Amino acid sequence: AAPPDAAAQLQLERDLERLLASDLWRRRLELEPAVLARELPLLLASPTAPEVGVTEPPLDGWIGTLDLLYRDPASGELVVADFKSDRVDDAAAEAAKVATYGPQLRLYGAAVAAAFAAARPPRLELWLLARDRIVEL
Repeated sequence: AAPPDAAAQLQLERDLERLLASDLWRRRLELEPAVLARELPLLLASPTAPEVGVTEPPLDGWIGTLDLLYRDPASGELVVADFKSDRVDDAAAEAAKVATYGPQLRLYGAAVAAAFAAARPPRLELWLLARDRIVEL
C-alpha cells in the first residue's frame, strides 16, 4: 500500500487529536479495568430456520470483530460497544447509522449472550466517534 498523501496524513492527525480530546476517549480510559475484550474475533454460524424448513446446520455464517466488550462498573451488566468513525452531521444521519449498524450490533449481542449464558442480553452501544457520543440500542 502506498503511504498516505500529505492531505490524508493531515486529516488523520486531526482526527486523532479530536479523538484524544473527546469525551468518548475519556470514557474508554475510565472503562479499562472493566474491559473483558477488545477487537474480539467472532465466527457465528447462520441460524437454522425451522419455520421455513431449514433445520440442518448452515454452511455459511458471519465473521466479525467485536470492538469492545466490558462489564459496566455500576450495574455489572455486559456491554457490547461498536465504534463507528463515519461522518454523522445531524440527528437524521445518526438515526441512519443506527439503522445501518443496529443489526450487526444485535448479532454481536446475541453471540455474547450465548457465550456467557447470560440471563439478560448485553447492553448494546454504538460509539459515534465523529459526534463524540454513545447511542444505546
